[in-house]
Amino acid sequence: MNQALVGLRDVDDVLGSFVIGARGELLAKDLPQVFRDELFAEMGPRLVRLRETLEAGGEGMGSLLLRFDEHKLHVRAVGASLLGVVTGAKVNAPALRMATNLVVRRIESEANNPGRLEPPSVRPSVPEVSPHASAPPRDSAPPTRKDVLYRGRLR
Repeated sequence: MNQALVGLRDVDDVLGSFVIGARGELLAKDLPQVFRDELFAEMGPRLVRLRETLEAGGEGMGSLLLRFDEHKLHVRAVGASLLGVVTGAKVNAPALRMATNLVVRRIESEANNPGRLEPPSVRPSVPEVSPHASAPPRDSAPPTRKDVLYRGRLR
């Protein structure tokens, strides 16, 4: 899960992020050393209680923004957990929202398939097709869009 949080630092003015579990425990963090784990022992349960208070009206909590003088704390519900992102006051909100959506998908994917999360740098290998290679043998099935040879490459 820590690997999923690293992507948020690509957005300008993001200091780091963390994930709090349903009971207020720290599940993952990507923050500077000044944010020690002891801080989350106190803050985690408070954020969970805040979420429970906001959800007492019958609606789920989507996201929450806490503004301070020079910083903001963006909190978003991810299943039973909470994703927190600490930013500067002038963070680009649309860029942060887009990056947060991607991180939330990765966290949810990891929660549904533990241990199957690939690092972002790993991509499935796609075999290169030589421009002089002949087209693959065709079955009796009609050609599909994938079988079309275009400029020496299969499309």
